[in-house]
Amino acid sequence: MKTLRNINAFINTLSEKQLIWAIFMLFFSIRLAYFLLSPSNCFDLQLDSYRYNHLAQQLLQGNDDFNILVFIPSPLIIYVFAFFQYFFGQHYILAMAIFQLILSACSGVYLYKISLLLFRDKSIALLTALLYAFFPLTLYWVFTLSQDTFFQCFLIFFVYYFLKSIFSQNPILLVFSALLYGVVFMTKSHILLGSFVLPLAIWLNTKGTVFKKLSFIAIFTGISLLCTLPFGLFTLKKYDTYVISSTGIGCHFLGGHNDDYYRLNTNPPPLNSPEYIKLLDNYDYAVYRPILDTIDLIPVKDVQSVFLKEGIKWCQKETEKFCHVTWLNIKGFFMPGVNPLHYSLLKWWMAFLVSLPVYILAYIGIYSSLKNDFPRHSYFLSLFISLFLLSVVFYTQNRFRTITLEPFYLMYAAYTIRALQQRIKNKSSFS
Repeated sequence: MKTLRNINAFINTLSEKQLIWAIFMLFFSIRLAYFLLSPSNCFDLQLDSYRYNHLAQQLLQGNDDFNILVFIPSPLIIYVFAFFQYFFGQHYILAMAIFQLILSACSGVYLYKISLLLFRDKSIALLTALLYAFFPLTLYWVFTLSQDTFFQCFLIFFVYYFLKSIFSQNPILLVFSALLYGVVFMTKSHILLGSFVLPLAIWLNTKGTVFKKLSFIAIFTGISLLCTLPFGLFTLKKYDTYVISSTGIGCHFLGGHNDDYYRLNTNPPPLNSPEYIKLLDNYDYAVYRPILDTIDLIPVKDVQSVFLKEGIKWCQKETEKFCHVTWLNIKGFFMPGVNPLHYSLLKWWMAFLVSLPVYILAYIGIYSSLKNDFPRHSYFLSLFISLFLLSVVFYTQNRFRTITLEPFYLMYAAYTIRALQQRIKNKSSFS
């Protein structure tokens, strides 16, 4: 207790600027240590890394075809790869990893600032930063060269400026937050599934006339839509279809609704066996092959509808399996940790035991916050609904939950811990 009091006393001597730097350096040091000690390289955790790397190399050679047959991916990460390849040459992997390290450290600072903005309690904000700094699942993707770290960091930056703009009624900040939102959904498009909640958050938090509320909503919506123009007009000219961020609704729906996926998530082959590894590549599922054999004959704008029809056909034919897989997706969305079918027992237990208290405390904190001040915390529903719809309608991906929701789960868990601490302290004082 004496040590904790000494730490608390030292923190109180720091100015806000010094505290921000201390948080940044804490995050930087932990993530650098993880990078140096981790056996993984920057590519081996995600097959997507090779895909984006290849598309960036094509782009630098003058080939701007982003169509990978099954879908057109969100473009920002491809341009990021191309930027680092162009300016850093053979050292681009290290340069990109360092940049992700700095971004991740900055995200720790901004999550602290979000917590301070929402709860107006420095102890909750500091606890949020500490939990986020050390929570192991948020470390896992930091140095994987893919969309994940970029998306998570940009999302946290966006939420801070969005909340600051609507709480302070600042239209300039609102414009900036809308531009950041464009960066977020141009990195990963699933966040758009819950975007309809953001105008509600603006309406509930904007003070003044109906005209002012509608003006703020129009500013945010208009700027966000403008962010789609460069890529949208490019795809309209090249593929005869306006792509907001990415395509993939059909192929991802089919990827989560077929016999191979059902087997992988109910009765998979032995972990890491050749048959199991083959099932991890959902674009190699049997249901895709007839479509892929003729995909060159299908206009790009019609590809997703072909995949979607096949997925719907499976749902209608295999009603019992469809209901079962939907239940598994719902359970997987709420269940802490990782899927026990796809990890060793030790890794599953470690992830579960670390995540369980965070999830329980977070759900309590989210419920309490929405109940006590719904307008202030309504923004969170946009993130939650995005992931829930992605997980249930398409298929559960734990890494998407990690990069989208878990930083905010940690923040609401910190709020609950502080509330419990205050309750215990008040009871002790009363006694």
